[in-house]
Amino acid sequence: MGVLPDRREAAAPAVVGSLSRRELEVLTLLSKMLTTEEIATEMYLSVNTVKTHLRNIYRKLAVTRRGEAVRRARRYRLL
Repeated sequence: MGVLPDRREAAAPAVVGSLSRRELEVLTLLSKMLTTEEIATEMYLSVNTVKTHLRNIYRKLAVTRRGEAVRRARRYRLL
């Protein structure tokens, strides 16, 4: 009997292409343990814009927390 692939793993290629350049930048800074405010300052964005990017990242990676987002991004080789 074969093992069925994990749905999240099967979705990895779609996720890679669906993250915007700015979302990838936010994800990179997130992996460096920066706060939302620090990311906003670094990227010259408002805190609300960063929060929007984070919500989009979480949705696209199917996670609910920062650490999960970073781990999943590393698994998908986005970082």
